[in-house]
Amino acid sequence: MEKNKKNNGKMNPNDNLILETDDIKNLKKLIINRLEHHPFSQSVGINVLSIQYRKSIVALKVGEQHLNPNGTIHGGVLMTLADNAAGAAVLYTGQKTPTLDLHYRFLKPVYAGDYLIAEAEVVQSGGRIVVIHVKIENDHQLVGDATASFYKLDSHQKEIPSEIFEKVDQYIRENITKNKHNDSE
Repeated sequence: MEKNKKNNGKMNPNDNLILETDDIKNLKKLIINRLEHHPFSQSVGINVLSIQYRKSIVALKVGEQHLNPNGTIHGGVLMTLADNAAGAAVLYTGQKTPTLDLHYRFLKPVYAGDYLIAEAEVVQSGGRIVVIHVKIENDHQLVGDATASFYKLDSHQKEIPSEIFEKVDQYIRENITKNKHNDSE
C-alpha cells in the first residue's frame, strides 16, 4: 500500500515481480510438501509428471505389490492414483483442499508391468466446491474414469495466476520428474 501512495496510486512494475516471486515460492512449497514429501504416495510409487493451471498428470508403474489376489491391480490403488491426480489439479486454489468424494468406474483390468497415466482436469470451480474429472489410461487405452469433489477451506483465497503454472510445470519437469527418473536408473 505504501508503494502505491508514493507512486501516485500507480503500481510499480517491480511490485508484480515481487508478488510473482512470492507466488512461485509458495506454490513450489505447496508442490514439494504435497507431492515430493508425501510418504503415502511415495510408498505407492506415484510420480507427478505435470501440473498446469487446473490440470495435472501423474503416473504409476504397476508392480506385484499393487495386485489383488486375482492378479489384477487393487481397486484402492486406482482410486489413490485418481485422488492424487485430482489433488494436484486443485493446487491452483493456493490452499489445502480436502477430498469430499471420489467416484471411480473400473473399465478394464490392469496388470503388473502396466504403466498408468492419470490425467485430471477441473470441470467446475465454485466458491467452496471444486469438481475434477480424471481419466486413467494404460497404453492409450482407457482403464478407469473418476469424478472427485474437493472442498476449499477458504472461499476468499485468491487463485494462483495461470501464468505461474508454466514456471511450476517447468520446475516439475526439471527437478521432480528428472530426479525421480534418475533415482530409478
